[in-house]
Amino acid sequence: MIADTTFLIDLEREVKRRVPGRAAEFLSKRGDATIGVSVVASAELSEGYDDASRSSVMRFLRHFELLEVDSETAWIWSRLSRQARTEGRSIGDNDLWIAATAARHARPLVTRNVRDFANLPGVVVLAY
Repeated sequence: MIADTTFLIDLEREVKRRVPGRAAEFLSKRGDATIGVSVVASAELSEGYDDASRSSVMRFLRHFELLEVDSETAWIWSRLSRQARTEGRSIGDNDLWIAATAARHARPLVTRNVRDFANLPGVVVLAY
C-alpha cells in the first residue's frame, strides 16, 4: 500500500492526540502490511511544520517505506496527467505524483480523497 497525504495527516493527528480514528483503524485491520510513502506526500506532510519540528516529523515518517521518484514514475505521471487533462479533470500535480508512485510500484493507494484518484489507470484506491 501507498499512503496519500490525507492518510498521513490523519494518522499523525491520531497518534499525537492518542485518540485512534479512521486511519489507525484502517491500519489495525491490515496487520503488518508495509506502507509506502511517496517523497511528494512526505513533503506535503512536512510543509505543515516548522524547522524545529523536523525531528518529530522524521520520527513519524520512519515507520513508512519512502519511495523516490524515478524515470518510470515520471513517465507514468505524464500518462496520468495527459489522461486527466483529456478528460477535463482537474487533479493537482502533487496528487498525480502520488498516484504515479502507487502505479509504479503496483500498490493500492490509501486515501480519503477518493474522488481525485478514482479511475486513474493503474491506480487502485482504498478508502479509509
